[in-house]
Amino acid sequence: MGKTCFQKSVLIIDEDDFKKQRRAFSEISRLIEEARNFVAVSVNAGLTKLYWNIGARINQETLSDNRAEYGKRIVAFLAKQLTDEYGASFSEKNLRRIIQFADVFPNEEIVVSLLRQLSWSHLDNFSGRRAGFHPIRIKLTSKIILSKRHEGG
Repeated sequence: MGKTCFQKSVLIIDEDDFKKQRRAFSEISRLIEEARNFVAVSVNAGLTKLYWNIGARINQETLSDNRAEYGKRIVAFLAKQLTDEYGASFSEKNLRRIIQFADVFPNEEIVVSLLRQLSWSHLDNFSGRRAGFHPIRIKLTSKIILSKRHEGG
């Protein structure tokens, strides 16, 4: 049997066509990167809003009577159901962080104003006090952000 030889095709273009091709590639690459960034920001904003809504709902409906033992059981039960249905993102530990997030940021308007500026991990750090932030300072900062927004600044 004879050997099969493959020859690579070589595209020969002149310098002007090469420059046009490079510009087109750069522009298309920029469009792809912009779309990727837009999608990432949109998904993050949607998840952060979802987490706030979940935390607010649990705070409002389930933990409103301040019965600590009852609240712990309900959160554990919800976490089990949500984890079974939607995965580890809704573990009891994560669910407690989500609840704390809604507790630290009780005003939906504040959360919405921060969605495009901060990621869930930023807001989670605020609410979890892991970055040395205290909820009172965060609430004051949020009020400043909102007041500047209403002033048009």
